[in-house]
Amino acid sequence: MGEVAETIGDIAGAIGRGLVAGLAGTAAMTVAQTIEMKIQEREPSDTPAEGLAKALPVEVPEDTKEKQKLSQLAHFAYGTTWGVPLALMRESGIPGLTATAGHFGAVWSAAMIMLPKMDLAPPVSEWDLKTLLTDGLHHAIYAAATGLTYHCITRNNRE
Repeated sequence: MGEVAETIGDIAGAIGRGLVAGLAGTAAMTVAQTIEMKIQEREPSDTPAEGLAKALPVEVPEDTKEKQKLSQLAHFAYGTTWGVPLALMRESGIPGLTATAGHFGAVWSAAMIMLPKMDLAPPVSEWDLKTLLTDGLHHAIYAAATGLTYHCITRNNRE
């Protein structure tokens, strides 16, 4: 029974580290998005709030300020939980850079598939190059920060 408990503890610890890493990655992505929005002079997106309302029985507030609060909450919850797959990849023995690259691919492709399926964005084939590159950069920053954070907070980080 001790070996099973140790394995469960290892997985639980990895999930916890994944959540912390996902939170750090989301914070890094949010900073990058905020800088990009100021440079591009564009308004914040309410897509996270709209996506949450399509996935769960949640009403999107009419008030712009309240809608942005819900969007930020959804954005952080989504990004934080995406740290768990990275943690599970790392716990299964996948090396850090490989896991981070796989994590980036999973997170970005999920967004490129899910958003059009939920009618929150046009199909990727209709995205202009600037939108595609900007979105890719934001997701790359997220994945890199998540992977680096996971590496730093893992005791056995000798790679």
